[in-house]
Amino acid sequence: MAHAMRIDTLEFSKSLQAAGADEKLAEAIVKGITGADTSELTTKDDLKNTEALLKSEISEVRTSLESQIADVKSDLKWMKGIGAAILAAVVIPMLTELL
Repeated sequence: MAHAMRIDTLEFSKSLQAAGADEKLAEAIVKGITGADTSELTTKDDLKNTEALLKSEISEVRTSLESQIADVKSDLKWMKGIGAAILAAVVIPMLTELL
């Protein structure tokens, strides 16, 4: 279903005529504009719904990233511990022998 624009057609026609359009041209322009199908135009409600969806998706991405970062931090701590153990078990004894 086509949605009509809310417009004061008489005032619009008068403005066009005051700008130099003759009466028939002004009426044709007003008729063309008021007959336009605006059903595909985005409404404020459409924007609000899209905003809510985007906020929800951003929140989900943030939660996922925070979880992944926590996993990486945990892995790094584990790797640091393994590195320290290797250093203590292998490298330090080798250095001690060399000195």
